[in-house]
Amino acid sequence: MLDKLRQWVKEGEGRRSVTINIGEPRESDYLRIFVYDYSLMCGQAVQSVEEINLEAEKEKEDKEEFERLKAKFA
Repeated sequence: MLDKLRQWVKEGEGRRSVTINIGEPRESDYLRIFVYDYSLMCGQAVQSVEEINLEAEKEKEDKEEFERLKAKFA
């Protein structure tokens, strides 16, 4: 899996990162993989490379922001 994550980062031409957290004080089995694309300014928690869909995540965030602003200024 690490090789696939490295490849995903390389495909982003230096504009992507992956953070892996393993273990927590109360949960030793804790595992969190967070991917981030600096071009999209968007990130996503995933369990595998196949789950990465930052374009859809960015669109979701943009729609939520649009609705929030629309309500604020309506």
